Amino acid sequence: MKLTVVNEVGGETVVALLGPGSFFGEECLPGQLVRRTTATAIAPTSLIVIDKEESTRVLHTERAFCDHFVAYTLSRIIRIEQDLLDQPFNSSQ
Repeated sequence: MKLTVVNEVGGETVVALLGPGSFFGEECLPGQLVRRTTATAIAPTSLIVIDKEESTRVLHTERAFCDHFVAYTLSRIIRIEQDLLDQPFNSSQ
């Protein structure tokens, strides 16, 4: 699975490649209304869709799952930020 974003001039950037056991779509949990990323399967993929209410309930009641989910999400954010910092900056962009 790849996660991509598109900039204002239509340029697409891959921000993450996800493997088995990955989560995506978590930005909807705190109420973000604008979807900024697109998830695209790049290999045969099986998904489990968990609706927002159930996700919120499990995060509040299942401590081990919550810890895993938060750690996974934070580590992905850190990797994406590091990848951005590693990119050469072009002053005209």
